[in-house]
Amino acid sequence: MEPYYGRHSIKQFIKGKPIRYGFKFWVLTTGGYVLKFMPYCGAGDKIEGKSLGSSVTESLCLGYIPANSTVYIDNFFNSLSLLQELGKNKINCIGTIRADRIQKVSLQDLRNAIRGVTHTLQNPDYITLTRWKDNNQVTIGTNVQSDDVCLTKGLCKRWSRQLHKHVDVDEPSVIHLYNQGMGGVDLFDNMRGLYRIRIRSRKWYWPLVRFCLNTAVVNSWLLYRYAYPSTSLLDYTRKIILSRLTAPEYLNGPKPKRRLTAPEYLNGPKPKRSKNVLHEIRYDKIDHLIDQQNTQRRCAFCGKCAKFSCGKCNVGLHPKTCFRVYHTPPQ
Repeated sequence: MEPYYGRHSIKQFIKGKPIRYGFKFWVLTTGGYVLKFMPYCGAGDKIEGKSLGSSVTESLCLGYIPANSTVYIDNFFNSLSLLQELGKNKINCIGTIRADRIQKVSLQDLRNAIRGVTHTLQNPDYITLTRWKDNNQVTIGTNVQSDDVCLTKGLCKRWSRQLHKHVDVDEPSVIHLYNQGMGGVDLFDNMRGLYRIRIRSRKWYWPLVRFCLNTAVVNSWLLYRYAYPSTSLLDYTRKIILSRLTAPEYLNGPKPKRRLTAPEYLNGPKPKRSKNVLHEIRYDKIDHLIDQQNTQRRCAFCGKCAKFSCGKCNVGLHPKTCFRVYHTPPQ
């Protein structure tokens, strides 16, 4: 979520979130590095006949990430139809799945079982559903074409209230893979929120620009750490700011405009406020008379206000200082 408190049709309100009002983004990451993102624009994001989570996942992954990649998603996105679609495109997927999306598959109810009990079902298309009892029962769906995901692998530590100590609990390999791969979006959101740009604006497009800038800082920092592993995100952000503040254009500042004197004008450019008068008329020295005006106008030579003008050239001029120099041709 990118905070925004103005009025816009795609602004979202999510109760219970740290940022309740703002623009929602769908993000594809790897280890916190953003690969692709898109803002949530309402019902238009859905593909006909598919859920919003499946539509977003297919939009972010299909045609973008290479084959044999593994995507980790939570239960909002995962479904059996999504696993089949990603499997057709040779993309592996592991994610928790809601109980109402398993299409009445006969998985055992493990709510009253002891910790570590597992029940697994696999169809011929290698769509595997694994239910595991932890503090509560957890259901994982995956399309990884490997028999290892059905086997129990290793142990995990859990706190036992009865024994008042950590005990070893059997953990399926698919749960272990899921815990290893998940969390990239949360990691990115955490890093982005540490030093988020705090400038607020009523312009609806500013949060989109702000999100892109914060994302670019986090992505560049993750790449920068390959060369300098000890650099923190705060130090890197400071380096970016100082590099911009110490740039020559900021140190020197804009050059002040200086009015040209008579010798400089004869050999230099014309002021921007001077009117273009043909040289044949300006330098012919015939009938150039001074007229006094009721209102002020800009002098064609020095640019200051003048109440006099040349009747023939129809430009403002100061009679004592600028009139003669203006009608004198350069040597």
